[in-house]
Amino acid sequence: MKKKTGLEIVDSTYWKWIVNHDYPEDKLTLFKEEVNKDHHGTIGKYLFFSKDRNELIELAKKLLKEYDLYHAKTPASLREGYTEYVLCVYDIAPNLTEEMKQYKTETIKYRYWKSDEDTMKGVN
Repeated sequence: MKKKTGLEIVDSTYWKWIVNHDYPEDKLTLFKEEVNKDHHGTIGKYLFFSKDRNELIELAKKLLKEYDLYHAKTPASLREGYTEYVLCVYDIAPNLTEEMKQYKTETIKYRYWKSDEDTMKGVN
């Protein structure tokens, strides 16, 4: 079976996943090791918000390619009571928190890095 390359958008019930099939194999191995640890080890995500989900998807594509990141997700639909979509761009560790600030625009807000551990524990 031929390995997929490039970026792919995968729809699931609740999320649109943007997957980078060109993610370096050595980083993928490390990513999988962290996922298998309690609370996903050091894995977390950079959080962006916008009313325009398509704008977030385009940002995700850019970030995945530019920084060799594995995947990102945004909701398949806007949750009741919410006015903005979230974009979660996953990384092995918070190595790019400063770099991500530059992607804040008039229509896209950058919030911060949030570990999977905090997410699983319900920390805002």
